[in-house]
Amino acid sequence: MTLRELEYDLRYEGRRAGDFALQRDAIDQISRRHDRYAERPRRRVGTEIFDVIHDNVATKGDVAAVKTDLQQLEQRMLLRMAGLEHRLVTRLGGLVVVVTGLLFAALPYWPPHG
Repeated sequence: MTLRELEYDLRYEGRRAGDFALQRDAIDQISRRHDRYAERPRRRVGTEIFDVIHDNVATKGDVAAVKTDLQQLEQRMLLRMAGLEHRLVTRLGGLVVVVTGLLFAALPYWPPHG
């Protein structure tokens, strides 16, 4: 039986019997008992949520540490990209030299245009 059903039953019985003071005391007692028992799970759930959040909250120090790690990672990636860029330009330059040399070597073997 829920709290509302109990309150309704007590109000109905109180009206019939005409004892409103007793009815109000009984309703208050039931309400206090219900609040006391209902508060325990709420408090326990609140404590559980606080414990979970407390363990997973990032502090300003954590954010600063992640920021410095990201800046270091960015610097390493920029250096690595610069090295790759140098290697790529060197290889492409070598390829251009080889293809140009092959074309000039093949020029005497092409038929004349005239």
